[in-house]
Amino acid sequence: MVLETINRLEGLDQTWKEKKNGRGKDQQEEDQISANYDGQRKHHQHEESTSRANDVGQLNPTRLGNIQQNIIQGINCLFTLPKEPCIFKVHQGLRHINPDAYTPVLVSIGPYHHGNCKYLPMEQHKIRYLESLLKRSDKKGMLEYLEAMMELEAGAHDCYSDPFYLAGGADNFVQMMLLDACFVIEFLRKCYLPELRDKDDPIFATSWIKIQICRDLMLLENQLPFFVLLQLFNMSETSSNPGPEFAKLAETPLRQVLPKDDYFPSPSSNCESSKHFLDLVHNIFSRDQAYPNQISIPINCGKMPCVMELEEAGVKCQAVKKGKEISIPINCGTCVKMPCVMELEEAGVKFQAVKKGKEISIFEINFEDGVLKIPEFEVSDLTEIFLRNIIAYEQHIGNDHKTKYFTDFTSFVDALINTKEDVTKLCGHQIITNLLGDDEEVACMFNKLGQGKILEPSSFYYSQVCQKLNDHCQKRWNKARAKLMRDYFNTPWASVSTSAAIFLLLLTLAQTLASLIPLFV
Repeated sequence: MVLETINRLEGLDQTWKEKKNGRGKDQQEEDQISANYDGQRKHHQHEESTSRANDVGQLNPTRLGNIQQNIIQGINCLFTLPKEPCIFKVHQGLRHINPDAYTPVLVSIGPYHHGNCKYLPMEQHKIRYLESLLKRSDKKGMLEYLEAMMELEAGAHDCYSDPFYLAGGADNFVQMMLLDACFVIEFLRKCYLPELRDKDDPIFATSWIKIQICRDLMLLENQLPFFVLLQLFNMSETSSNPGPEFAKLAETPLRQVLPKDDYFPSPSSNCESSKHFLDLVHNIFSRDQAYPNQISIPINCGKMPCVMELEEAGVKCQAVKKGKEISIPINCGTCVKMPCVMELEEAGVKFQAVKKGKEISIFEINFEDGVLKIPEFEVSDLTEIFLRNIIAYEQHIGNDHKTKYFTDFTSFVDALINTKEDVTKLCGHQIITNLLGDDEEVACMFNKLGQGKILEPSSFYYSQVCQKLNDHCQKRWNKARAKLMRDYFNTPWASVSTSAAIFLLLLTLAQTLASLIPLFV
């Protein structure tokens, strides 16, 4: 048995040695191949470096010509920058947070989304609406409308800030303008005048299609210049049976998406000067025109000496340790920073809803005598889409145009709301009407609206309100008084109990003093 075991072990050892020798030969072959490859690669790199050195030294004309030709081709392909664009593609800093908020659902208007296959079903309705418009026109044929669109082609093209490509070139652009403008005009007319609707029109057969089209008409990337719509509207008006003004028709999509249409002033004075639907909204709510009572105060920071110059003048620098009670004043050119709703209530701030009305702006937020007054507004499924697109428009129009009211308003509300408890408080004060149902969803919506947008601290519309709130919260007496009222006078029974305890305490004190008087007589 022992001999058999020894023989078996010797056999295994011999087999292992043979395999090892075989692997050794294979490894040698692999090492040889790798060495050959490294040698060829180094030789090739040496030739390339020698060639580059020769090219640099000799200035190879062929190579220089190729580079020059590539640059010239790039220059020839440059997109001509429009002088005053007003319709923009949303930049990625805003778009990536919620891409669907900037993308049409049913219908594409303008060139940015034109040709997308998912909007092809609506192209049939555009042709159908063009046919219905032609039937009502006063002896005007399609050629007259096309001629009008061709005259507006160059101006309309300059309204778009970003390059776009349409198959068919300029002719397709004119065709797109006519079909899209006819669809918008006829859709608005049929919304305002139900008698113009066809019985079998699927757009008005169900309410959700109409609402989604109104939503699509309010997207920044889905716009036609207003002068195109106005030209087509004026041409299609019949002298025998004139309809409502275009300004009245333009209210239709706006009232579907505004946070509160009761704040909606008449757009008649703003329509012709507006560039598109979002610009119309901005003009309607412009405080400089409609509500001049409260204006933002620009901040002039001026020129300040540097640290070395300040020290030479005897100025001492001291670090202020960070803490919740330390804040940088808003009116010195910083971003909005103030306590949330829960923190404001702890500091004794009271909230009051400003009731709706034509003379009240949604931006009319004031803080006086410890009361923060905010106009009531609704939050629905379309609120985020509307706010995102109007904010995107304000972000693109530049700093020298208009006050960014919606950007500043949403930033202020974002500062008020940190958690769903803040939303619950605002709903309890009837400031927010939550049609979404979930307070957490409303809080997330306003918190995400702040991502990607740029604030202008020097012209922040609510800088004074924020500063007043910060000053109020930094006074310890306000917090102490609020805690006293919250803990001991929050209900009638608590007030009675506290008052009785104070009364008994005073009686005890009086009795004690009365007993001590004879000792000093």
